[in-house]
Amino acid sequence: MPNTQIQMPTNVFVEAVHMATLPWHKRQESHPSVERIIDWWNTTSEPEFQCAYGFALYVQFGEEWLSGNPEEGWVDAPTWAKNSKPKAQASLASADMTFVFFKHSVDASEFAFDARAVDGSEGFSGGKGADETSGNTILTRYAHEALCLVPERFPALWRSVCGLATMPSH
Repeated sequence: MPNTQIQMPTNVFVEAVHMATLPWHKRQESHPSVERIIDWWNTTSEPEFQCAYGFALYVQFGEEWLSGNPEEGWVDAPTWAKNSKPKAQASLASADMTFVFFKHSVDASEFAFDARAVDGSEGFSGGKGADETSGNTILTRYAHEALCLVPERFPALWRSVCGLATMPSH
């Protein structure tokens, strides 16, 4: 399977980050900020990869990647090359940010879930707390939290991306 990496328009990302900070009183699984990025992926990527439900974002610093999810932290280059870099992903133009997209999660047990990457490679797995109904809820929550944290967690990148998003396209 060839590698598929597509460029996410900066406006899509900036809109999603802004949406993430707006009040939302409905189910977290349908948060508009997460849906904005998922909908973009599912209409832009190759048809066989248009099955995304959640995503994780990573920012590259030298040879390492920092997850947008503070609970995950750093991923070193060998681990990224072996496990974390699927064949289908998106990157943000002119920024060292990569998005990994996941399919719907599958409950491995009452207390754990597994979500494969859209290309079928290793994805994301984790535990479920007593108040968490599914792995999909967790995937969406982590994606939403990562979007909310971008301006404070990656301030230089955020300023750069905002500047690119406001530039007229030629």
